[in-house]
Amino acid sequence: MKGMIKAVATHAGLLLASATVLCPLFIITWLSFGAPGLGGNLATLMHWKLLFNLPVTTVNGELLTPDLPALTWLWNSLRIALIFAVTATALAAMSAYALVRKSFIGKRVLNRAILLVQFLPSVLALVAVYILLRKVGGYFPLFGVNSPLGLGLAYLGGLAFYIWILKGQITNLPSTFEESARISGASQWQILWRVIIPLIMPGLMITFLIAFAMAYSELPLATILLQDKQSYTLAIGAGQYLAQQQFYWGEFAAFALLSSLPAIFLLLLLQRWLLRANRY
Repeated sequence: MKGMIKAVATHAGLLLASATVLCPLFIITWLSFGAPGLGGNLATLMHWKLLFNLPVTTVNGELLTPDLPALTWLWNSLRIALIFAVTATALAAMSAYALVRKSFIGKRVLNRAILLVQFLPSVLALVAVYILLRKVGGYFPLFGVNSPLGLGLAYLGGLAFYIWILKGQITNLPSTFEESARISGASQWQILWRVIIPLIMPGLMITFLIAFAMAYSELPLATILLQDKQSYTLAIGAGQYLAQQQFYWGEFAAFALLSSLPAIFLLLLLQRWLLRANRY
């Protein structure tokens, strides 16, 4: 009897948790395909047509020709997030390896600085980053204000967090693998890329996902540095559009679903590595 009550309570809890997670997704999907306002009972593609810059005929017979480059904003978000995630993961792997396996002057101070810098609010650096990139843009326009590469360069200021993640992974590796490779005549780069990297690959994939998610959804810094409409990320564009249009819930829901698709695809693509990391 007790076992049956426990099983029923467990299943009820799981159903409640599932409903809590799936209910917002259902509502957003319903709003994105529903009539203007808060959905209604009629299914329509009006919100998605507006998102993809397709002409839309309203209920009153008015023809709308939207100027909403959502696909351009999505491409900007993907480009910035992928470039930053790859760069941040590679730099973090090399830096973490050096901090764990190498001895150099100031190593202890640097380790403490990496830990302490994570407690500083990133908002405090917004003005300084803007001024710095404006100066850099005067000499190298590709890395200045209103440039995707400049925004990615600013995101690298948070590299300490990714170094700390991989530092723990490398610390737990026994040094015998590296010693064996060194005896076999492997160079330092060969040890890193052929021995260390494959062993910490699950950790690298997790670091890549975290970096991608951060750059893909980040808003305050991107809003300050990207001022041209065609260079907006999807987060900025959606925020600007919804601020002007106010209560366009259908477009808001369509924006939310569109922005989630690349992240879901990437998560499914890297699922094998994430499951492997879960075993450690």
